[in-house]
Parts: sequence; C-alpha cells; structure tokens
Amino acid sequence: MIPLTATLEEYAKRPQRTPALRAFAIAQRGNLALLQWSRLYSGTEPDSPHAATIAPDGSLLRARNASGTLAVSRVTNPGSGSTFSTWTTLTTGLLNGSGLALATKPGEILLAYTTGTALLVRTSTNNGASWSAPLTLTTEATNIGSIAAAFGAAGNPCIFYTLGTSTTLKRIRRTGTTWAASGTNWTRAASVASLTGLAATYLAADFQLVITGTEATTGHKRAWGAFMGDGGFPANSWSTLTPIAEADVSSTTAFAAPALAPLDGTLRATILRKETGPVAHNRAMETATPGFNVGALGAWTEPAPHEAQSAYGLAITLAQAHAWATTPNGVWRASLPVPHDLTAPLLSARYRIDPSGARCTVELDNASASLTPGALTVGGTLSLLPGYPSGPGGAEEFGLGPTFIITRVTYRTAQGRRVATVDALGARDLLDHWHAPQSWQTAPNTLTRLQLATRIAARAGFELTASNTGPEWNERPSFALQLGESAESALARLSAVTADGIVSAERPGLHLRGFAPSDPPTFAYGPGAHPIAELTLADQPPRANWLRLQGADRYAESTDYASVYQHGPRLRPLRSLDATTDAKATASAAAARRRDAWSEPQGELVAPFHPATELFDVVDVEGAPYRVLSHGLDYRRGPQGARYDLTLGLGAM
Repeated sequence: MIPLTATLEEYAKRPQRTPALRAFAIAQRGNLALLQWSRLYSGTEPDSPHAATIAPDGSLLRARNASGTLAVSRVTNPGSGSTFSTWTTLTTGLLNGSGLALATKPGEILLAYTTGTALLVRTSTNNGASWSAPLTLTTEATNIGSIAAAFGAAGNPCIFYTLGTSTTLKRIRRTGTTWAASGTNWTRAASVASLTGLAATYLAADFQLVITGTEATTGHKRAWGAFMGDGGFPANSWSTLTPIAEADVSSTTAFAAPALAPLDGTLRATILRKETGPVAHNRAMETATPGFNVGALGAWTEPAPHEAQSAYGLAITLAQAHAWATTPNGVWRASLPVPHDLTAPLLSARYRIDPSGARCTVELDNASASLTPGALTVGGTLSLLPGYPSGPGGAEEFGLGPTFIITRVTYRTAQGRRVATVDALGARDLLDHWHAPQSWQTAPNTLTRLQLATRIAARAGFELTASNTGPEWNERPSFALQLGESAESALARLSAVTADGIVSAERPGLHLRGFAPSDPPTFAYGPGAHPIAELTLADQPPRANWLRLQGADRYAESTDYASVYQHGPRLRPLRSLDATTDAKATASAAAARRRDAWSEPQGELVAPFHPATELFDVVDVEGAPYRVLSHGLDYRRGPQGARYDLTLGLGAM
C-alpha cells in the first residue's frame, strides 16, 4: 500500500470530496525515450570509420578516417536546412581502417586516433572551430585497432583502445593536464578470444562500455556491456561482461563498431551487425538499458534495426533537445520527448489493474484541436496522478501514480464537439508483442530464475524490479527460449512454480511482487472506516484444489483438503523439470497452489476513490480479510459534479 499523508488519508473518507486528477503524456515507454529518427542528409562520402559528438555550443561535430586521412565536419545550429557535406582535413597518415573517438565536456573536446602503433590526441577549446597540434600519448608494439573515449565526473578523460583484434584492451587516463605514461591492460582478457569494437561513455559515477568480439573457449560472437570503476565502484576496476547481442560461432553473423551515449539515466547504444551469408548486409542495430542508472552491466533491450547501413557502424550522440546519429554520408535526428499536460482537457478516466495486465481509457476535450499525434504519441506513456486537494491551503496530494502505454488514439467530432479518446495498456499486456528473434538457452546453475526474467523483460523493453519474492526466484534452472516465443509466455513459464505475481502499470515497467498468506490488513472498509458504496461477495468452488507437480523423476502434491471434502477433487497437473529434489518438488507444488488460491476472485467492492491501494494488498472488508486482485478508477466530470470511484476485486488470502 502506498503511504499517504495524514491529511490525504483523512480527506479520502469525507462524505463530500473534490477529485484531483492529473494526466500527462510523453513519447517514452517505461524509462526509454522513443527516438523517431528522421534522415536529414544523404551524401556521397565513402564509407569509413567515424565518430560524432555535440559540442557545448550545440554544434554537431563529426570525424572520419577516410583511407588514412583525418577529416572533421562542424555544423553550427544543425537542422533540416543545414549543409552537412563540408569536411576539413586535419592530417594524413592514419592507419587505414582504424577507429577514432570524440568526447566532449564543457570547455573541451577531445579527438583520439592512431597512425598505427601510436595513439594520438588533439583537443579543441572553441567548440571544434580549431584543433590543437597532435599529442602522442603512447606507442605500442603492434597496431592499435578500436578507440573509445569519455570524460569522467571530475572532467578528466579516459581513452580505451584495443591492439588490433587481439584480446588486449587498454586504458590511458589524464589527471588534470597530465596523461599517464602508458596504457594499462584490462583484467578481462581471459573472457574473450578477440575484440572487434569498442565504445565508451560515463554514467552513474563510472565509465560504461560496449565491447564487441568473440567469446573465449566457444568462439561465439558477442556484444557485451561492461564498466570500469571511477567512484561508483573502485577506480580502474573492471566488471564482468554482460551479453547484449549473441550469435553462435558457426553463424555468419558478427558484431562490431559499437557507439554509446547516456540519456536521462539510461544508456543508448548502436551495434554493427555484419551478415556475411545470404543476404549479406551491414546493419546498424539500436539497443538500450531500460533500467534507470543501472549502467552497461544491466539488462539490455533486444537490438532493433536502424535504417543506416555502414561497414563501420552508426555513431550516436545526445544533447539538448535532440538525439543525433551519423555515418560519413548520413545524418539522422530524433527529438527528445517532453511531457504534455492533459489535466485541463480531461473529461473522464477509467483504468483497471490486475495480475494479467492493465487497461486504461481517457477522454479529452479537443475543442481547440491541439491534441495532435505530437501530444498523444501511440507507443508512448500515459500517466495518471489521482488524489485530492487535501493539503494545506487546498494543495493537491497524490498516492499511486499508474502509467500505461498508449495503444490507440481516436479523434472524434460530433455535433460540433471534438473529443480525443486514448486507449492504453500496462507493460505486461505488451509482452505478447515481443518474440524471440533466435533460440537461446542457458545451462543449469548459470542464471537465477529472477535473472532470466529480468533479461526477458528487458528484451521486450521494460525494467523488471522485485520485492518480497519467494526462494524459487533464486533457483538456477536450465532454460530454453524458442525462436518466436513471446516474452509473456517465457515469463509465465518462469513464474508458474512460484506464488508471486508480476504487476504492471503501478510503476513504469514490471514489478515482481511476493506476499505471505499471513499478511495483515493494511486498510479497512466498512462502518467506522473507509465508506463502501457497493459490495458483492460470492461463494464458489475453486478451479483446482489438488495440484500435482511432475518433475523428471519425481512428483509432489499440494492439496486443499477442505475443498476436496466439500467440492470433490479438482486436479491441476503442472510440469517442472527443475524439481530435481524432493524438497524442490514439494516447495514448488505448494507455491503453485498458493498462486491458484490467490487468483480465485471472491467479490467486488466499490468505494470512494482511495489513492493508496496496490495489487496484492490485504484489506479488511467489514471485519474479514481479502487480497486485492484488481483495483480500478472510474472518473467522469459533468455539470452535476464528478464521479470518482475505486473498484476493488477481492480474492482469498
């Protein structure tokens, strides 16, 4: 239950109440902005390694290594009418095909490149209008391959680079104005067999990286997330590698040339997917971390195709009101989302949240025809803040703030009245839209059930958080995800042997919530407590009262004997190959029957809206405890005032 202020709690019980309901829309799904790319430039420049950044004054800076020639482009106030075809040569003699990097902080821009074995850097203090002479930072015994750079929180840069495509990745740091004398090897060389690409940025007090290459021992092709500590974790310490994109060693698919940028606490990355078999292509793929401030070691979304095709990937940079993506012969721009306040035109709102998902519909007065697709983006987020003007001086106070994904907007004109109707769903309802693009499996004792669920939810674009979960989520089962299987199907399989539920809409993304049968009531409805408008209770037999969980070589049962005696046996069989011991089989059977028990509806309560209730709360209804199986809002304003009701679906403890 959401904690409320004492004034809000008291106001909600009054016989006469004035609703306070705010509504907002933003082109964002969960924590991720919707980047709707538009191509501004199509040129004839030859394909080559390249980098991009936004200067402190808003200029778009690009750099390329065109057959050993280092050239830069600076476009001030970039936009749809800008000229992106002008390049200035800085120097020649670069190693042909080698990478380069740009990094920016207020007052300084850094450009790193290589002539072969030497790592060089130039700087600009005037937004890229001019550049310093080159400074050689270090000279290696073999040629340098990929290069990445980022500024840390203290304004000191770090450059990361590989030696060819070997397993050697090094970093070289500057403190103040002094660079280290030489590069220092990373500590994860044993995890890789080769390195094909590198990108870096800074987020959550550490350097964040995307690394591409092949896996040690297996030779599987991979793109990984990783970080190097800079304060969030011990300085210069290296994390393990978390997979972002994967292909078998025998596959004709490989990954290279990543780019990386932070956006509002998330990471945005592009990865080059190289397909050498039929049909051959070099496709830029976009991915992101749906978790807020989790860094590159968190779960990533399924890489999705971008229209750009380049053998050297797609550079990305984010600043001010836009995101930018570039190749030497292409420039794309996407507007960053801003929230739209829908409170004033709100005519009605209805939502219902239950364990299977969430649904919401709002009606908006569109008399001025201002509610356009720019304000109401299908695929974006609709947020509601229900509460009351219960604070000091009538200040509005709120409890739960549900969020939904907009799935349809209908514009209607009738009898001179314009209305926009917005239909939206919870994150869980959209899990059926994601289907695995390839088969994937993990061996037993590798990932926990919770790690698997977190990965799958992220692939579908949503962060999964958890609280009070049962021990089943710490098990490390073997798990196979089949080509074409939906995220909903996979999460349902993972949670089938647990008593916990997956909730959407009560917060951005998905939340895995556990609870105990003995949870005490957190709120009371009835005489002397929160008033009841309508109450319906039902007595009916359960769908199942006898659960048999069958493992590979054993089975266990959990039974509601009282129900068997009264209603007769109602068996539900359940298969779980993870039931490898008697204890696991017995515990999983009991947890699964608990899930069956709490999912049985027993009644419905309608009351004046109360903004604290969450799914699976326990409430006292006229002296009896019930589990909240659904909660919903019904708001409609009219000439006679506003209707503002709460509807609770009640279930067994």
